[in-house]
Amino acid sequence: MNGLLIVATGLVLGVVLAQAYASLRIHQLRKQGIYPQQGQASDADVMRLLKSGYKVEAIRCHRDVHQTSLRAAKQAVESLVA
Repeated sequence: MNGLLIVATGLVLGVVLAQAYASLRIHQLRKQGIYPQQGQASDADVMRLLKSGYKVEAIRCHRDVHQTSLRAAKQAVESLVA
C-alpha cells in the first residue's frame, strides 16, 4: 500500500512540475515577444510559432485561440505541417 502511495505521489508531483515548467516557458517567450500576450493570440500566431520551430507552443496557442482539447489542437497543428 505504501509503495502505491509513493508512486501516485510521484506521478502527481511530475504532472505539477511539468505544468509549472510549461507556464514558466510561456512567460519567458511572452517577455521575448515570441508568444502572444494572453487573450491576443490568433491563427497567424499559431503559424508563426510553427514556422519558427515552436511546435509545442503552436499547439498550446491553437488551444488558446480555439478552446479545443489537446488532441484536437495537436491534430490541427500537425495538419498544417503536412
